[in-house]
Amino acid sequence: MTRPELLLTESPGEMRAALLEDDRVVELGHWRSTGPGGSDDPVRPGAIFRARVTAIDGGKGICRLDLGDGLDAIMPDRQDRRGFTEGALVTVQIAALPSAHDPDKKPVARRRLVLEGRTVTVETGRRVTVSPRFDGDDGHEAALVSALDPVGARVRVTVEAAAAHATPEAVRAEAQALGGMLLTVTEDDSAPCLLLAAPDPVVDALTRLAPAGPATVTVEGRDLARRVRHHLAQSPDTGLALDAWTERADLFAERGVDDAIDDALAAEVDLPGGGSLGIDQTRGGAVIDVNQRGRDGASLETNRLSLNLAAAEHAARQIRLQDLAGQIFIDFVGLKRADDWDRVLAALDAGLARDPRPTRRHQVKAAGLVVVNRQRRGLSLRDRLLTPARPQLSVETRALALVRQGLRTAETERRPGPLVLRAPEAVAGWLDKAEAVCQRLSEQTGRPVRVETGSPAGAHVSTGG
Repeated sequence: MTRPELLLTESPGEMRAALLEDDRVVELGHWRSTGPGGSDDPVRPGAIFRARVTAIDGGKGICRLDLGDGLDAIMPDRQDRRGFTEGALVTVQIAALPSAHDPDKKPVARRRLVLEGRTVTVETGRRVTVSPRFDGDDGHEAALVSALDPVGARVRVTVEAAAAHATPEAVRAEAQALGGMLLTVTEDDSAPCLLLAAPDPVVDALTRLAPAGPATVTVEGRDLARRVRHHLAQSPDTGLALDAWTERADLFAERGVDDAIDDALAAEVDLPGGGSLGIDQTRGGAVIDVNQRGRDGASLETNRLSLNLAAAEHAARQIRLQDLAGQIFIDFVGLKRADDWDRVLAALDAGLARDPRPTRRHQVKAAGLVVVNRQRRGLSLRDRLLTPARPQLSVETRALALVRQGLRTAETERRPGPLVLRAPEAVAGWLDKAEAVCQRLSEQTGRPVRVETGSPAGAHVSTGG
């Protein structure tokens, strides 16, 4: 395996990051200054607010929060909001942003306050725990827990995977700094307002995207490199090495990141050996459909198994790469043998296990259908980079609506003359080919029917012959 590499690049209005493992893009980050979740928007995941409870909607299972300055959020978890009363002041943290497919939904807040560091996560409570992802030896683990015990008496501290590569003293210093920040905001008793802003893009990238162990951080741009160097100097040493990109070529283009993004945003993601994944986002998550087209195999069952094994690996990769979240349905091609299904699910589980975001796979609901739940945080890759597709009326629907308008126009217009249907090129083309429809319209109205290309669309009686 090659050394993991985190690429960082910045241009006016945007910072981007890409994590490469074995020279393959596995995770992406986008931070923009504008738009939902942008650095100009205070309501970002991780931000802590003093909020006022404005309404408790038991029917929908949510309570509504006023964050101050005209900002609001919702808290859907009944356990999280237990004991709330309307008008009460509470301290909350923004946990997730709504999908672009559900624009009317509000940001989601939680009562549990969590501050993420490089080697530890600190939250409200009192104790020291060790993350299941921590893979250090028992002696180092014991030294870390001992060093953190005094901090754990004031806040809850979770030892993260990167702590395996840092000294107990450095880990304790980070925990003390984060714990102090957390205790300061929880003691605030002001009116609704922002108490603690979400981490800036550099801190966020080096905390959430950088791998736990030694890795190279390749940075394009002098100012960005200076900020990265400053943050690394103040953080526990876990083996991150800064490398300035000095080539004239664009970093993302040269390292294949732009190509990986284009592939991920395509209507279908090709699988090696044939077949593809069709990925569609929904309000509650996403649907991944495994398509068999173009794949050959020694036999039908062997073909389906090899396709599903490839699909399982690439579905797990795309979930992380595109930052898909919520309830994700994966529709595999059906298999007959139970042991074949076990192999496919094992391949999917292995891919999901590499994802640092909490992810849970449920049993097969029906033939070939698997459900994966992944914690939502920010916007997905598609929400960040694409304009949400809105359903549009088909050409045929618009053409027939124009025919109905023509009928009404002919009934109300007493002047003689042909009935003119004016429409955009695609609709006019459909009408030109639908000779039987136009003939029937002519018979019902007693007028010649003429189709024109133009705008605005509509029907009128021509007095010019």
